[in-house]
Amino acid sequence: MKVLVNIPKERYDQLVSACDIKSLEYHLLKNGLITRAEDRANNVIVQILTDSEPAQKLLAWANGLFPDSARQIRVVQNHG
Repeated sequence: MKVLVNIPKERYDQLVSACDIKSLEYHLLKNGLITRAEDRANNVIVQILTDSEPAQKLLAWANGLFPDSARQIRVVQNHG
């Protein structure tokens, strides 16, 4: 099942800087699309469409490194 991972841009930058460029996390993060959040015009987010398992691995990795940042990551089921 595909899911959509939403990460605030400032948290995304923090996560990318902590990645090894050969890692799964880096690959997932760099395939994201930068967009504006629907709820706030000034809130830039990165959206990543991926399978559920890699999304959960990314979330676990982020939580291990930056627990406060990981709380701002949202994973939603894709209905499209």
